[in-house]
Amino acid sequence: HPEGGFQPPPGWDQGFEFHRGPRQGPADHADFSEFFSSLFGEAERRDAARQNYKARGEDHHAAIEIALEDALNGAEREITLRAQTVDAQGHPQWQNRTLSVKIPPGVHPGQFIRLAGQGMPGHGGEPPGDLYLEVRIAPHKLYRVEERDLYMTLPVTPTEAALGTQVQVPTPTGGVVEVTVPRNARNGLKLRLKGRGLAGKTPGDLYLLLDIALPPADSDDARKAYEQLAQATASFHPRQHLGV
Repeated sequence: HPEGGFQPPPGWDQGFEFHRGPRQGPADHADFSEFFSSLFGEAERRDAARQNYKARGEDHHAAIEIALEDALNGAEREITLRAQTVDAQGHPQWQNRTLSVKIPPGVHPGQFIRLAGQGMPGHGGEPPGDLYLEVRIAPHKLYRVEERDLYMTLPVTPTEAALGTQVQVPTPTGGVVEVTVPRNARNGLKLRLKGRGLAGKTPGDLYLLLDIALPPADSDDARKAYEQLAQATASFHPRQHLGV
């Protein structure tokens, strides 16, 4: 309308009746103009707000699984992510992105690696968000990871556990250390190698869990040895605490 009001087309209100409110009577032409001006004006304001909208892009989260060796020594790996982007017309679309990730030495499960600017794009010229990768360490054939500590099962024979001995143990970094198994060591005894876990301001430790492995009695000599052991330890009653 030239004067700024909204002018509805002729006959638009046939079959409709607008009221001001209960018992206030039918609305007049001025009420119609005010109603539609408010309705369409609000839509125009929303469109303008969308065009002027500015916001930093949202952060994204994903998971990355690495080998224990990568966590110990650090590495650089490439990952492929399916991420949403915005084309030149502002329409969202999906595409695959390949990113190079630097894994610092000593990273542990549950820690996040931040890739700045690799999240969702921003609006109105604002910067994109970040990508946070949660670290997961793949199962290892020898070591189990808990925070910065490592655990390894160390098999020993009954005679080694009873008499005590020195055994060689592989370390996570590829070396070998000699470990003392004390006399009368029990099954499940935990031996600690300080600072042999994942690196950090306070390095983790390597724990060795003793597992007494029984040799099979599959030969005459082995059976005789077990019989002699039974005679020599006849006073030992491992089930005495059961009360039967």
